[in-house]
Amino acid sequence: MGYNPAMPYSRIIPALLIGLLLPLPALAQEPAPAPAPAAAPVPEGPTPAEIQLDTATIKVRLMERIAARIEQDVDMLNQKFKLEGNYYKDTNFRVRLQLNLVGLGDTGSTMLQVCDGKVLWDYQKVLNMQSYRKREISPILKKLDDPNLDAFFRSLIISQLGFGGPEAMLAGLRKAVRFDQVGEDKIDGVEVWVLGGTWRDRSNLMGPGDRPLAPTAPLPPYIPSNVQIYVGKVDGWPYKIKMVGNAPSLLQEDTRAIDPASGRPVGVKKAPPKVTPSQITLSYRLLPLAEIKPEMFFFQTPADVTSANVIDDTEQYLGYLDTAIQSETARKKAEAAKAEGEPLLNAPPIDVKPDPATKGLGIEPVPAPSSPK
Repeated sequence: MGYNPAMPYSRIIPALLIGLLLPLPALAQEPAPAPAPAAAPVPEGPTPAEIQLDTATIKVRLMERIAARIEQDVDMLNQKFKLEGNYYKDTNFRVRLQLNLVGLGDTGSTMLQVCDGKVLWDYQKVLNMQSYRKREISPILKKLDDPNLDAFFRSLIISQLGFGGPEAMLAGLRKAVRFDQVGEDKIDGVEVWVLGGTWRDRSNLMGPGDRPLAPTAPLPPYIPSNVQIYVGKVDGWPYKIKMVGNAPSLLQEDTRAIDPASGRPVGVKKAPPKVTPSQITLSYRLLPLAEIKPEMFFFQTPADVTSANVIDDTEQYLGYLDTAIQSETARKKAEAAKAEGEPLLNAPPIDVKPDPATKGLGIEPVPAPSSPK
């Protein structure tokens, strides 16, 4: 079966759009099962573009306070719409992310994730349907104090909880995309690296009923094949992310019938349907830190919402976390046993210093520790 322009895009949008803005498993979803220890693949060295992206991710992780405007323009399957909202991050696990979907007629929706440092709330409204979820983070953070857990695992769980923001988005793209192109540009006078690449595993981009693509076959135009991230050279901030599909061509698509006897296409080749390749542009515009107010991190359910209307998945997530900790502990023990007797590689750490010029412009680096006197 060739390219079908009427293919439902609802399964693509969450993966490519919302997935860029929300933490890795969204709060409204069930917690993902803990990963089982697996054989390590053959190491593949990072490209220069991936080294730049890793450095940018570390810089964003060090930002203690963030205020940003989010805008995502989508042109997919000949439909245009937009996601817009704000992201705020303050000290002591206080975050706020609000997004609104506009441009799809009556299909408006709102998503709000907010945490006051104690309870993480998730509110979603689609048409006339509303949902409320909450999660107590104190017992979760206590479990993360387990001495068997390293800093990377703690950072991963915190990102999954909803505190990762742009950092989680960068980490997710780093895992899903093979970045092998590096360029330079300017956005609003800021010098940026332009890091480009394509998807590593294309099987997850196709629907369950679609025919698998050959490794060298071009992706359909409704799937954005080419990914670019514009990160600040100094602050590492992801100012823009672009995803663009490839235009279909007569050579790519063969809509002719297959002769059962010979297995070859018969008839006259027709031009593929005219569909503009998908294009998704996500921008993070920094706002003054003065916009961050303490009251924006509190959430109050409406008076007509009872406890029966609120899903509390704290215990469920704690169970998931117990399993994840056991799996991570087993993995570390297996690695330690394998590495016993082998020489240790002491790679020098990446030296990332806070940029004083960014203070007050939407982000605030973590203060450098003072030297003991």
